[in-house]
Amino acid sequence: MILVLFLLACRDDAAQAGAACRDAEQALSRGDFEEAVGRLQEALRFQPRETEKLLYRDREGRHGDPYYPHYVWARARTLQARAETDPLLRRQHLQEALSHLDSTRHPEAAALREPLKNELAAAERRASAPPDGDPDLSALQRKVLGLCDQERFEEALRTLRAGKAILERFPPEGAQMAALVDERLKSVLGRYERAMILALDAVSVASPADKPESIPQILQPALLPRTVLETPPRRFVWLGEFLDRYPAELPTLQALDRAETSKVLQSARVFEELAVSAADAGVAPGVRAALRIAAALRGSRMSSLAGGRDDGELDRLLRDGEEAMRRLEERRLPKDLFASQAAALQSTREKLTGRNELRGELERWLASVDHAMTEPVSMSDPAFLRELGIRGASCEGVKAWGELPGALRAHTLAVRAILDLFTGLLAAEAPGPLQERVGTLLRSARALDPGVTVPWKDRLSPKILPWVANP
Repeated sequence: MILVLFLLACRDDAAQAGAACRDAEQALSRGDFEEAVGRLQEALRFQPRETEKLLYRDREGRHGDPYYPHYVWARARTLQARAETDPLLRRQHLQEALSHLDSTRHPEAAALREPLKNELAAAERRASAPPDGDPDLSALQRKVLGLCDQERFEEALRTLRAGKAILERFPPEGAQMAALVDERLKSVLGRYERAMILALDAVSVASPADKPESIPQILQPALLPRTVLETPPRRFVWLGEFLDRYPAELPTLQALDRAETSKVLQSARVFEELAVSAADAGVAPGVRAALRIAAALRGSRMSSLAGGRDDGELDRLLRDGEEAMRRLEERRLPKDLFASQAAALQSTREKLTGRNELRGELERWLASVDHAMTEPVSMSDPAFLRELGIRGASCEGVKAWGELPGALRAHTLAVRAILDLFTGLLAAEAPGPLQERVGTLLRSARALDPGVTVPWKDRLSPKILPWVANP
């Protein structure tokens, strides 16, 4: 049994991640930095999200360890950089450390960020130090490094191009400065991309209907400033498009219970289009976030129309949603991203179909009853009336019965009660049990519609009417 539990634990992602992170800490304490980083890579494959307490079970028992692999990674590369004598490798390790420090949620990360940035700046100055005695190259280097520190890479690249004549006199130093700008730019782009992924992940798991105005506030910090790049990669362009289009849809999200169905559907289509463009841009979290909002829009309106309140409007909503799912499938979006939404549409469609089928059955039955009441032969045959009542009663056992409008259910129960009354009187049943059975049906009918028996006052004989008026 112990072996079985251990093997089960080994298959658990959280347990694998926790074990790898513990191993990394031990490797770090030994000064084995590459081993530590390797184990942290493994931990992040099993569990990419940091957490204050990672809960899992292994053969040693239950665990609730702090889980901050990015923070441990940053510590490992920082210590490795401080022990490194090669200025280029030192700079590389510090850049990697700062990148993971920007990705961690560890509470002490903020206090370490500024000192680490200062270390990196010093390492970069040493790594790209110009030859002694050339003031032009020194000035160019200081200006480029200063612009990189301010993350003004567009201007840094223009400065390098403007200093081409100086750099041509010192090819190795020019190549180093260009590489430095490129490395720093990649690091900043990586930081913004991680921020974008985390922000979109937060949007994709939250309920858009709760605080829809907070979504731009979550995403705005991940938008790449134009000072970094005037022509950013497509993924950042997509985020800008999302934030540009979101304000027009915000009023609908803020008033889901009051917005017109046409407006809700239009807004849902906007977010589904954004999901498709996110897939084209390679922003998988953006696909999830946009589809989450579209699903919230459609789901909210489907919920408000559930239970047969307005099946015509619900059918319109379903047809639009089913067409949207076909469009997403045609654009080759992974089905698992909208599988839950498609399943909800299918489930609602099945319920609507069930209601429509039952409604049709009841309408046919009620028409049969109306016809029978005009035929003296039928109304004098207790066996025929009993069979007719059984047909009506069978409808109440159908799953969709409780989803039909209350007025229709009340009318059905009242008709059943009157049929039962006629049947019992013709069969000379004892008045007590008959009155109790008929009264139960009529009371249930009036609970759904207090005026359900009013139309019968002019159709029933004075002998029958007291049974219906006072059940």
